Amino acid sequence: MITSGFLAFAVGVFPYISSGNLDSRMILFFWELSWTSRHQLLMPLGSSVIGVSLVCFFSENKSRFILGLAAAVMLALNVFWGIGSYVDAVKRDKIVELVSLELMSDESLSFVITDETQHLNFRAGFYRRYEFAGLFSQAGKVPPPVIKDECGNELNQTEVIIKSDKGLLQAFFSRDLGLYLEIQPCKSS
Repeated sequence: MITSGFLAFAVGVFPYISSGNLDSRMILFFWELSWTSRHQLLMPLGSSVIGVSLVCFFSENKSRFILGLAAAVMLALNVFWGIGSYVDAVKRDKIVELVSLELMSDESLSFVITDETQHLNFRAGFYRRYEFAGLFSQAGKVPPPVIKDECGNELNQTEVIIKSDKGLLQAFFSRDLGLYLEIQPCKSS
């Protein structure tokens, strides 16, 4: 059974190795993958068969303990990720609300976004420029502004810094993320 697990894992990893899309962090469990591992859906099958095969090598009493421990760890991780997912959704709604209140009168053609609240994002990921543009569109900015990573030489640019004074668990239990925007004209470097 363990041989079939290693074979399934090898078959699952093969497309990513052959195309050069396998990040070394993705072989082992990594907390801050964001969406970079979203295409690696074939790998867990082989990993799970290997895990179950290893548990079967132990006596019945030990294997029950190991399976119980694994279930407890998986449950704890799912609760933690559920909290992260919920806080991330609340953060997106709050950004839309803040943009609609504080930036509707801003006539800038492009915005430079600095997100200092990545600890509130799901799995500590980061928002991409098109995601911020979508949030600005939801807030009513028409046409959607151009979102950039750093200030350039163009005129009519605004720098928006997203900040929070709360941690992840404090934000979850209070349901108040403490988000605020610092808005200033862009200064090119």
